[in-house]
Amino acid sequence: MDQPTPSQPQTPVPTPTPAPTRPKRSFSVWRIFFGAIIIFFGLQLLAANYGWDWSWSINVIKLWPVFIILIGLSMLMRGHAISTWLGGIIAVVIIAGAMVLSVTDGERFHRQTTTTPIDIVAETTATEAEIELELGAAKVDLTGGSTKFLTGTHISNMTDLTTSSTLSGTIQRVKLEQSGRGWFFFGGMKNTFDLAVADAFPLTLTMDSGASDLDLDLRTVPLKRFNLNSGPATVDLRLGDRSDMSTIDIDAGASTITVILPRSVGATVTIDGGATTRHLADELKKIDEDRYETDGYATATKKLDLKIDSGASTITVRFE
Repeated sequence: MDQPTPSQPQTPVPTPTPAPTRPKRSFSVWRIFFGAIIIFFGLQLLAANYGWDWSWSINVIKLWPVFIILIGLSMLMRGHAISTWLGGIIAVVIIAGAMVLSVTDGERFHRQTTTTPIDIVAETTATEAEIELELGAAKVDLTGGSTKFLTGTHISNMTDLTTSSTLSGTIQRVKLEQSGRGWFFFGGMKNTFDLAVADAFPLTLTMDSGASDLDLDLRTVPLKRFNLNSGPATVDLRLGDRSDMSTIDIDAGASTITVILPRSVGATVTIDGGATTRHLADELKKIDEDRYETDGYATATKKLDLKIDSGASTITVRFE
């Protein structure tokens, strides 16, 4: 008699683990409100960096009733889905309306623009000049040819200007320093300098600025040394041959830098910076990775030493 064949054991089938579900983020009027504020704030900073004329001025202080409205809407939106959608629509309308009302009231919120004259005379015993400019984000036009030590104007709705002049031996030291009037979100920001310096004195010039537009024509000035420390900037610098030895040191963020040299000087140029695009005159022969030099520099009667340290920048050096 045949024996029954024992049945094979059944392999248990694993139960698939359901994929974790990501919780849905509920609609939030607070995210809309603060997101809008951050976006407008970023647009204002972008406009300031590129010098765009931004005419809006939002009086944030007057928006405080919106916070009460948003608290009520957040309570309304905790119920049915219809309440959430309805509350969201109302929130968008209220926030947009509050912004429009605040902007249309902006004319009374704009900062007052002041024009400050700069008129500094030379000391009778001065034989050398040192000028220090401590600026924020600014547009600066500086030339030689002044009949006085330093003349010009400062026009701004952002900062106030303090000037000082002292005599140390035969060196006249002048300092222009800005102080802020406090931060504001929006408004047409203006901060410009139009300056002229005397050609009569050997000059040491120091500039410390933020994101700026600098147009510096120093061809007629006997420039001994120029130190520039700035944020991202547009720099147009023209140099002359009034000094036997000129030392130029530029330390800037990501910038567009153009330096024009006279053909009458022997020049050495050192560029230190990552991801720089270099457009250098044929007269500048490459000595090593970062250093360039004109023929006959060692024996030239007039010399110029240019050093540029910048971020990702476009650097142009040419002769004329």
